[in-house]
Amino acid sequence: MTENDFSGASCNRASDISSIVARMLRSRISREIAPETYGFLDTKEQLGRHVILLGLGMIMDMAPIILIATPILLPVATQYCGLDPIQFGIMMVLNCGIGLLTPPVGAVLFIGSAVAKRPMEKVVKATLPFYLCMIITLLLVSFWPDVSLIIPKLFADYVPQLG
Repeated sequence: MTENDFSGASCNRASDISSIVARMLRSRISREIAPETYGFLDTKEQLGRHVILLGLGMIMDMAPIILIATPILLPVATQYCGLDPIQFGIMMVLNCGIGLLTPPVGAVLFIGSAVAKRPMEKVVKATLPFYLCMIITLLLVSFWPDVSLIIPKLFADYVPQLG
């Protein structure tokens, strides 16, 4: 791979990310024009963020995702989608955690399989109930902000910064 190939790939990724941000902004504008569709658009935006983060979590480790995706997604999530930064951070970590347990890469599954000295199929089958718990938690945090903000509100007099 030459230097030109790398910069071309970087431009393609940057344009993909910018088109996603543009779509989120257009949906924000359409939400202001047609407020009766607000609930549907908000759900669609949330699910879009989850799909992006779960997809990244399935192929990358958590630390690089946080370092790369946070500066891009946090301003969009807070300014245009009305999420609190704490709520977004918890959603991001939950998405990445679910992604680390999910094939095709599933780094945590390989480690668990090696440590337990069990075949991958048995480890995956044993983790299925935990997927359900993690997804329910992710949905609760996503659609009910008080779940993720109750502790900061009670112990730190935190005032949510919802858009």
